[in-house]
Amino acid sequence: MRRWWVGVVVGLVVLAGGCGFFREEKPVVVAQQSQPSTFDPHLANETVVSSTLSNVVEGLVRFSPYLQVEPALAVRWEQESPTAVRFWLRQGVVFHNGQELTARDVVASVLRARDHPRSQLKHLVRDVVEVKAEEPLSVVIRTSTPAPTLLNRLVFVGVVPEAQAQEREILVSIGTGPYRIVKREGTTLEMRAVPWWGGMPQIKKARFLFEENDQHRTSLFLAKKVDVCAWLRKEDVAEAARQKDLRVVQQPRLSVQMLALSPRAASGEAARALADVRVRRALLLALNRQRLVEEVARGDAVVASQLVHPLVFGYDPSLPPVPYDPEKARALLSEAGFASGFTVRLGAGRGAEDVVRIVQEDWEKVGVRVELEFLPFPEVLARARDGRLPVIFFARTCTTSDASEFLDPQAHSYDPDRGWGQENYPRMADPEVDRLLEEASRELDEEKRRALLQQAQRRVLEQGYYLPLVIRWFYLGMSSWLQFQPRYDQFLFLPDFKTVASP
Repeated sequence: MRRWWVGVVVGLVVLAGGCGFFREEKPVVVAQQSQPSTFDPHLANETVVSSTLSNVVEGLVRFSPYLQVEPALAVRWEQESPTAVRFWLRQGVVFHNGQELTARDVVASVLRARDHPRSQLKHLVRDVVEVKAEEPLSVVIRTSTPAPTLLNRLVFVGVVPEAQAQEREILVSIGTGPYRIVKREGTTLEMRAVPWWGGMPQIKKARFLFEENDQHRTSLFLAKKVDVCAWLRKEDVAEAARQKDLRVVQQPRLSVQMLALSPRAASGEAARALADVRVRRALLLALNRQRLVEEVARGDAVVASQLVHPLVFGYDPSLPPVPYDPEKARALLSEAGFASGFTVRLGAGRGAEDVVRIVQEDWEKVGVRVELEFLPFPEVLARARDGRLPVIFFARTCTTSDASEFLDPQAHSYDPDRGWGQENYPRMADPEVDRLLEEASRELDEEKRRALLQQAQRRVLEQGYYLPLVIRWFYLGMSSWLQFQPRYDQFLFLPDFKTVASP
């Protein structure tokens, strides 16, 4: 996931030059597609938060646009033993408050991600047993067992000053990245470029808006009120392409859209139904997911066969999608004692109406009555974590490009103290899944590890607490004087944006 941003052109002066032209320094306005639950870099595991804050807070390492690990705050690293990695930090890096980066800040940040009671990153650093500042610019991280994905996971552990790492919740992150936050108003952030080890960004100011309503977000873009529009509606792509001062690019995604079924959040008949694996399997068979491809995504999607994207390590190419079979669904419901169906609540973020109404229609065809509840997406997640929504619609991205990023927090038995199962909304508990995942977490042989992850995912799919829907790609709209190559991590990383002459 990385980023993009640029300024609106009013009364601009064009100068010939090799890297573009000068514009009045107005902020580039970026419209993101969902509301963040927090702007604390360690208290959220959400694409929109990681994408936005990647401009502000950095980790020891980062991903390239094609998901290759590369240096960030660490210039190099060395595997000193199977369970210890030494990192050497960049010299002369300063936080936005003027404080110089030291190894102590790294120690405090990694430990905060591991130990903070509300951290949503525990699964990324659960195996870290020691973080030691051995020199001012040298850090050693030790793990309890060999950690084959440690570098990938550290991409998402942002480093903040040691003092800020002691805060209960960080409201305005102080980072070392190419932008500092100059104003936060509600869920709007304003940023300004600062001198950075990677060079001064071309985009000097940016303002991030967070708008879940697809129609409203797109209308702002078509009206030229925003310069970058995440998740441009398919029906508006042609209109945007017709306007000479707008451009559209396809944004690849690693996300899988899915439903989570949580018996503990239901009551009475619905609780008994969702607790029965036959019912959960019936609910997937009852879904005509091709309708989502054709009617909602308008062809820009494929039916998902599993819970991770084909580019993610641990994907199983031998798994076909479960077919649409409403007759078999009815038979399973009858066998489980629910021939007359039952009533269940389904929660979704605002903007997901088209998807969940198709789910509602398909389930009602087999007798399952659905009460829809539309909420700000952070509230959907909060209620799912608290066991207050029996069914939720969400999308999950393995931004580390490894299936463990989904399976460890969402399919392992709930064990937050050890950093497992924190986002296991249904509270599924399968000792064999736990064994496979824990073995995979320390297996260094790549093919053995792949097989372990595939076996774990097959068991998770068989239990039916998570129902894969579709894999969608989407379109990014931007002003024509901007140029940006979309990243596989979906980050809108502002230094990646360049200004170009209008066509």
